[in-house]
Amino acid sequence: MQKDNSTSRTRTISVRIPVEEYEAFQSNVQNSGISQSEYFRKCLSGTTIHSYGTKVMESVCRIETLLNQEKLQHNEKNIYLIQEEVNNLCPYLR
Repeated sequence: MQKDNSTSRTRTISVRIPVEEYEAFQSNVQNSGISQSEYFRKCLSGTTIHSYGTKVMESVCRIETLLNQEKLQHNEKNIYLIQEEVNNLCPYLR
């Protein structure tokens, strides 16, 4: 996400939380694919935060592998598998 240059960020918030909450926060941030600051700002504004996590990355990697195989083999089965992976990935991106 691009920074909004019209917004001057001059204030800092610091909080103390238990280890369990911190670990959950870190996990949520990692799965969202955005920075801690952006995650926190989205929480404050009530914006929906999508969690992509490893499932999306695994699908993207499988698609990349299948595309490379298709380039080399021109195999119709690979086209079907690529379509299947894209269909599996789409719900995470909506």
